[in-house]
Amino acid sequence: MLRATFVALFAFTVCARAQGSTAIAALKLLPKDAAKRLARIEAREGAPWPERWYFLVHDPATPLGLREYVVADGALAATRTLSQFADALKPADVIGADAVKFDSDAVASLAARYSVANGARFGSVNFELGKYGEKSAPAWRATVLNDKGDALGVLIITALKGVVQQHDGFDNKPVETVVVPPPKAVVLKPAPTPAPAKPEELLTKPFITAPTVVAKPPQERAAPLPQPTPKPNAVKRFGSSVKKLFGN
Repeated sequence: MLRATFVALFAFTVCARAQGSTAIAALKLLPKDAAKRLARIEAREGAPWPERWYFLVHDPATPLGLREYVVADGALAATRTLSQFADALKPADVIGADAVKFDSDAVASLAARYSVANGARFGSVNFELGKYGEKSAPAWRATVLNDKGDALGVLIITALKGVVQQHDGFDNKPVETVVVPPPKAVVLKPAPTPAPAKPEELLTKPFITAPTVVAKPPQERAAPLPQPTPKPNAVKRFGSSVKKLFGN
């Protein structure tokens, strides 16, 4: 499944680079004053590029307050005061071209990833851009179709940062690839070398001499203890007594 996901996304990327133009690229073909009054963007069956981009601009000079610009084959193909996508436009509908930062190719890439994550084959996308986000913020409403043209689900994606706010019809979210930055190299700084002393400092600084170690005299030997005088044994005492009785 994971390999099939990578193959599908790789094929989608190659196809995206090979043909067509994105919504922002086509938007640059409009007059600058018209782009500032942009209210809606419409396109059908982008796989991922639609054949035509429709830009609805608020124009107070027209009876319905709208003007539609059509871009096809990388050129401005038509402009008219009627549109199949709106009956009229008001100043409150204006979002301006500067509010569109997340391009249509990135929207189609998300649509393909959601299709693969839910086991479906991506076919094309119907693009709508207007105040469809939370609190009426500018957002893409992408209706995702399979390869047979059947609707798979609807994605609501903010036009500024590409945050998916809703994914109706898709139970599973695509797996996000987390890129872990490599650890930063630790640069060890050498210890600072002390500056050599100046000659005048050598003359003024006191010299530190090593402490004198006084050897202790050897410990005097203790005088021997007096030994007790042995007492004469019994035989010697008896002999002395005999001598005293008989006189030598």
